[in-house]
Amino acid sequence: MDADSFKAAWTRSGDQLYTHPRDALSASALPDEVKNFLHVAGLPDEAAPFLSFKPLTLEWLGNADRRYPIGSDGSGNPIVIDEQGVVWLIDHEAPTRTSLVNSTVGTLADCLIAYRGLVTEVISIGGDDAFLDGRVPKHLTERFAASVCASDPAAAQPGTFWAGEVSRLFAELP
Repeated sequence: MDADSFKAAWTRSGDQLYTHPRDALSASALPDEVKNFLHVAGLPDEAAPFLSFKPLTLEWLGNADRRYPIGSDGSGNPIVIDEQGVVWLIDHEAPTRTSLVNSTVGTLADCLIAYRGLVTEVISIGGDDAFLDGRVPKHLTERFAASVCASDPAAAQPGTFWAGEVSRLFAELP
């Protein structure tokens, strides 16, 4: 998904995006298309599943770390983009342990939109508490898994962030 499409899709219902300042991005080693995406569209302040895309630092990893922090998960694990534009989750308790989130920031945007659609549909079918109560119908979990795989096959592989989320959804099936 490109920056303009993501911005239009995400903000359609009034949700806000955090755009990264051009000066912070210019000092990074990110590919130009990633810098453009983060500056033009940005990422949501908060998104399911318990993700936050607010500014943070990686000072605790040392000055040699060239990954660009874009957010964190609900456990406080940083989400970063490396110099090739790949999105990773860093285990804050074991910083050498990482897991793939998405191959690009554009496919991250695809997955965020798909997950938001999953949550919205679950709530519309089962009521306000359906998603938080784990009442996600199997066919919707399967559709989300297929969406991740179609958008970013690498992100659907075992051991990745999204594969873990799909596994969690299947484990909670009613």
